Amino acid sequence: MYIPKHFSVEEFVPELAYQERGEQAWELLDERMLITADQCREEFGPTFVNTWFSERLIAVYGRREWSGLRTLGYYQSVHDDDAFGLHKYLTSYSQHKYGRAFDALFRDTPADEARDYIRRHPKQFPYLTAMETGTSWFHGDVRNVRKLMEFTP
Repeated sequence: MYIPKHFSVEEFVPELAYQERGEQAWELLDERMLITADQCREEFGPTFVNTWFSERLIAVYGRREWSGLRTLGYYQSVHDDDAFGLHKYLTSYSQHKYGRAFDALFRDTPADEARDYIRRHPKQFPYLTAMETGTSWFHGDVRNVRKLMEFTP
């Protein structure tokens, strides 16, 4: 099991998952994603995924709970109808659902600059296989594709 050098488990899982599993929540996350998050932190500086556990971070970056693992609770929180939320969860192929994706804010590096750097230095991030473009945050994931792909929401 890989434990990141620069992150706590709360930064990747929602509050309920942490309350239920504590440090065992690491088991829900793909180690390639965690390694990639550490590599991003080392290249782009302080990196923030979830902030729900810190009033100080919430004051600066807003309350972020669903930027790592997305459980059924995420889908029910964004839809008024719990049954529809369940349907969306069951039919979603989001890499977040499988613990293979993270959405990050870099304190010192705009997301577009980070994406440009990664395009120029893909070997520095060997497990990163997908990036979302056109967003103010950085989405990275480790889906099963051969070369770095980019997509727009």
